[in-house]
Amino acid sequence: MNTLIISILAQKGGVAKSFLAKLIGVELARLNFKVLIADMDISQQTTMRWWKRRIDSNIKPHVDVKSYKKVKDIEADMKDYNFVIFDGLPSTGDKTTSAKTMEIGYN
Repeated sequence: MNTLIISILAQKGGVAKSFLAKLIGVELARLNFKVLIADMDISQQTTMRWWKRRIDSNIKPHVDVKSYKKVKDIEADMKDYNFVIFDGLPSTGDKTTSAKTMEIGYN
């Protein structure tokens, strides 16, 4: 399965990164794509908490969400999804994170 990567990155918090990742993820799932949102903020876990509420309430469509500490940790999971959406940390608009995300997409 070819996986397309969407990265939501910004240099500060509070700019709706998680909101946008969830919105895109749900809409792609409504179109019957298999979607994973990678919550990269392991301390706050905004998207993980949202996902747990959806699971508890049996809200459809289903979107998978997993928490990751490092971008490279997601590589093993990517093969199972049509889309992977990176919900980035505040201040991850840096070149290292962006380049690593792109590198995964091209391998």
